Amino acid sequence: MDNVAEILRTKKADILRQLSGIEAPQGELGSISFGKRVGEGTSMAVDRLSQVAVHDKLQVTLSDVERALEKLEDGT
Repeated sequence: MDNVAEILRTKKADILRQLSGIEAPQGELGSISFGKRVGEGTSMAVDRLSQVAVHDKLQVTLSDVERALEKLEDGT
């Protein structure tokens, strides 16, 4: 059981590291224009939407890991 708890703690640390990278302030956020053509602004928006989706999935996984750790501690 200690091995499982250690794996979960390692996974939690990894998730937190990934979340901190995603949540870090982005570089240039000024004057992004969205025109009829796909340009840098559109690419940045698509990238950001992808990051939001990854962030949401990591949050769910983090909750699952924390719940599993609690169950291990409770012995359930």
